[in-house]
Amino acid sequence: MYWEDFSFSEQQTIIQGLSEQSVLRQYHCRQVSLQDDDETDVLFQELLIPVAEKGLRAFKFHLLNRICMEADGAVAEVVPSVIIRYIYHNADYVLSYLKDHPDLASQYVTDTACELYFISEGVSSSGLSEDSFWEQLRLDVQDKEYVLFFMDNVIKAKKAIGD
Repeated sequence: MYWEDFSFSEQQTIIQGLSEQSVLRQYHCRQVSLQDDDETDVLFQELLIPVAEKGLRAFKFHLLNRICMEADGAVAEVVPSVIIRYIYHNADYVLSYLKDHPDLASQYVTDTACELYFISEGVSSSGLSEDSFWEQLRLDVQDKEYVLFFMDNVIKAKKAIGD
């Protein structure tokens, strides 16, 4: 399930289940903004902590998507590392969503290509290798046709960065 699959009431229950000091809740309520600071680092760390509970998982993914589309400046330079790690650990969940959201998918392609370029240049902080990333997608994503489409677009975008 994704965030928009929950009713407004269910969404409110999920949000209220977080402490008022939760950086996830604060970002959602626009009490904190994306800046090159420790609070944003904590937000990114929180987004990357795996959760089994479907509502919280959907909420975190919703926030990540918002960050992906809103980030600029120094924060936008860090987002690709967060995106690629999130995809790595949630490949089928993410790509299933992106298939139906082409604008967001385009941003994910760009961010993934950037981080793979950084990996190839040896300047990535993601801790992933390009081979392990591709292998995880091949293994985890059920829609093999879409994963090939996504991979092809990422490879093209990465090549454009290097040119």
